[in-house]
Amino acid sequence: DRLAEGRESAAALSAVGSNLEYQRRLAREKISDAYYDLQRAYARVEVAIESEELAAQELERSETYFELGISTRSEVLQAKVRHQQTRLDVVRERTGERRAFILLAYAMSIPGAEPFRIDDELPVVERVEVRELDDLIRQAGQDRLDITAAQYTLDARDHGVTRARSSFYPQISIFASLNRSSNEAPQALRFGAQVNTSKAWGIQGTWNIFDGWRRAQQYRQAVATRRKAEYALRQ
Repeated sequence: DRLAEGRESAAALSAVGSNLEYQRRLAREKISDAYYDLQRAYARVEVAIESEELAAQELERSETYFELGISTRSEVLQAKVRHQQTRLDVVRERTGERRAFILLAYAMSIPGAEPFRIDDELPVVERVEVRELDDLIRQAGQDRLDITAAQYTLDARDHGVTRARSSFYPQISIFASLNRSSNEAPQALRFGAQVNTSKAWGIQGTWNIFDGWRRAQQYRQAVATRRKAEYALRQ
């Protein structure tokens, strides 16, 4: 019973540690994704501003050509529509930029942070070679800490079932003792010191026959908890 309890506690501790490290890695991934999303948002704003400037120049050129009689009013109206559309694009991309910053601040657990600029120099990324799908799934089963934590949790619940099952069996203990004493009282010394030695050994057993179905209930709960852990691991 104690051995199963110790194994259960050790497996539960390992599961907690794996879950903690998994959450740390997950936080780093979320911050990295939000960081690069914000960089892309900055770039989209710059592209939208350049497009708006080009559309404004095109509108000005169309109006000049119309005054000179080279272009028609329809072409001027089309240029105005394109210019207004690019202005809307600038507003849309600036909204996306603000949203990307808010998501980065949220991932960093600093909501309400003041906007700041990030490094525009992106690292050069070469083409990534991806292995076969089966290899990736096999590696994920070995490296992903959430799967490792789920396995540790299942081990802990399995030891919990073992501990709950042990309560149905009799508890047997073996004992042995040796006691030795001497009597050195003055009246005893006249006849020599008396030495008393006593030994005891044996086997003792207890068996709780009926406890109001408490053990059966604990065993069923342990089995149900183990099944939940098995389902979580399969997920």
